[in-house]
Amino acid sequence: MPTKKIRTEHCKNCNYDFRIDLPHMKYCPNCGQENHSPRMPFFHYLYELMEGIFHLDNKTWLTIKTLFARPGQITKDFIEDKRNRYSPPVRMYIWCTAFFMFSFWLLIDTIIHHSEQASEAK
Repeated sequence: MPTKKIRTEHCKNCNYDFRIDLPHMKYCPNCGQENHSPRMPFFHYLYELMEGIFHLDNKTWLTIKTLFARPGQITKDFIEDKRNRYSPPVRMYIWCTAFFMFSFWLLIDTIIHHSEQASEAK
């Protein structure tokens, strides 16, 4: 859902007027600032937030693999400032919570059934 960037007619940084025959210049030739209005619709920012939280990439899979294969390695690497190779902790927390909730939702009937059988057996 990336939105099209809105181009301006003059540079907001140095007031350079873009040529009329080249209205879609991406950068100002005078100062180098990107030529777009930073104003975006609210849903664009909401999309960016959701994409940032729920984005699954190679870092996420590497983090999960490392958590199970070598517990403690991620903590050691974070202390040594080797953080770029792993998924951010908040994102992993959200994914783990979502996985737990989904698993619990799938298994809730089985859990209740076993709980009822245990209470009847007493």
